[in-house]
Amino acid sequence: MTTKDDMLVKLFNNMDHWRHLPSYQLERRADIFFSLYLKDVLDYKLPFKVKDIIIPEFPLRKGTLFDKYKDDKDNKNRSYKVDYLAISTCMKHAVLVELKTDTKSINSNQNDYLHSALEIGFKKILDGVIALYEQKNSYKKKYKCLLQLLESAKIVKTTSNGYENECKEDIRVHLLFIQPTGTENNTTLRNKTVTFKELRKLIEEEYKDELTKRFTDSLYRWESIEAGDCSK
Repeated sequence: MTTKDDMLVKLFNNMDHWRHLPSYQLERRADIFFSLYLKDVLDYKLPFKVKDIIIPEFPLRKGTLFDKYKDDKDNKNRSYKVDYLAISTCMKHAVLVELKTDTKSINSNQNDYLHSALEIGFKKILDGVIALYEQKNSYKKKYKCLLQLLESAKIVKTTSNGYENECKEDIRVHLLFIQPTGTENNTTLRNKTVTFKELRKLIEEEYKDELTKRFTDSLYRWESIEAGDCSK
């Protein structure tokens, strides 16, 4: 009889093998496993604690980030997506988290919009999310769900006209990469890196379950064997 542990091994074996194929996007399949440990990672790496509410695929409105899109009606209400957003318990910090299972996937366009987000501040980022909600399109219900999450984090509030930005002071934005290898992008708090080796060490000490054990085995493979090297 096939057991749940057998199925767990099969699931990770598939990801280990399929990551070497041309169009397979490991990040999209593996992100749910990283999310199980994300709060632990942030609390470990940063000098402040984060709320339990962590939001995936957080939108950054193009017309808010860049002047070139402000009057572009076709693009101003489109958005870039950040893998995760976390808010500090002290309400003074917002952390944009990018997960990379392949360091080669970091590109200049992504760097541009992430660093624009760092510069404009979280109050304007939230204004952009509210502007996206106010558009009459098929995503309005999902943006309402997003804003309800942000309201539970006490950074927006419901009004008779919709939603209002509750950032009384500008929350500082930080950027954190989780990636196979590498060093800090710079020495400041605002741009940090967690390697898979750090992540493995952290969660192996905290968790002893079979899922974590098999996940850390794959983390080692993803860290040490470059995608496309299917000889190993």
